[in-house]
Amino acid sequence: LDAENVSIDGKEIERNNGQAVSSFVATSEENPLKVDDIETSVVCGADNKLNGTVSATVISNAASAKNVTVTADYYEVRSGKKAASYAKEVQLEAGMNMESFSFENLETEFSETEGLVPMFCKLTVTDEDGNSVDGTVDGITVTLTKKTDPTDPTDPEVAVEKIIVMPEELTLLVGESAQLNATVLPENASDKKLVYTALNGNVSVTQDGKVTANRVGTSRISISSSNGKNAVVSVTVKEKTGLGDTGKPDGTEVAVTVKKVTVKKKKLVLKVGQTVRLKVSILPKNATDKRVSYKSSNKNVKVSKKGYVTGKKAGKTKITIKSMNGKKTVVNVTVKKDQTRLVFLLD
Repeated sequence: LDAENVSIDGKEIERNNGQAVSSFVATSEENPLKVDDIETSVVCGADNKLNGTVSATVISNAASAKNVTVTADYYEVRSGKKAASYAKEVQLEAGMNMESFSFENLETEFSETEGLVPMFCKLTVTDEDGNSVDGTVDGITVTLTKKTDPTDPTDPEVAVEKIIVMPEELTLLVGESAQLNATVLPENASDKKLVYTALNGNVSVTQDGKVTANRVGTSRISISSSNGKNAVVSVTVKEKTGLGDTGKPDGTEVAVTVKKVTVKKKKLVLKVGQTVRLKVSILPKNATDKRVSYKSSNKNVKVSKKGYVTGKKAGKTKITIKSMNGKKTVVNVTVKKDQTRLVFLLD
């Protein structure tokens, strides 16, 4: 293989003397499904029902589309008991699929009655042939509200209407920490307890709002009240670079600017409904901020923040990929109608 980068199922693979040492070509004894990049964010309302989102990358080695059931089961960490479950039937295209869904007022059965409850989510994908694959994501915490007795003549509770947090954006070096300051409105709210949750492992956050940068990348901190009000802080983590003999103290950040944005394929041909991921590279490789944005010139395609392009209707469009300092490249996309035709035989 002469290509500089080789990827299968959307992931770069290891090579040995130019030959790929792995692939996803499943035999009849192997599982034809894979699941990766599971992310979930949930909060508990005042009635202790779950509201949230789930997303994952699901890969199918089937030659054509197939129907699968995606199930998200939420378990209590302390008791191991399943507290809630949500299932959805979707159609997987051959290859890589980005699946995401949201739910509201999901019924729950908690063994605990109030306070902070740590949880984890098990995501299972099962196809119509009985093949199944699963993955888990932890670090989930919800707050349960103790159910009140409606016959108890106590003063009515004052609900949280809004959460204010400062700062709303953070930029940290790996290993650094920062303190979030969150308050609720109105000031006389009955339950001012807040739950802090990190979207991924790039950062960690304590329940008093201390954020620590773990690795380079981006993340979000969700701050939730017991009645489902929410505020979000965006976090960017940059590399901590020691400069040695440069005259500056070790640990200061060196900003390496992006010089060029490149993409593996400058031209794409898609069918309506087909999804592919753009393979983008940033030069130099040690650039400080490797984030890019994607923008389509029209609605013939839909492009996600992670570079997944889906054909929506026949036609041509241009996708502009731009770095944070303005360097850009353009991909030309042609979307064609599915030419599959049905032939009916009449007696």
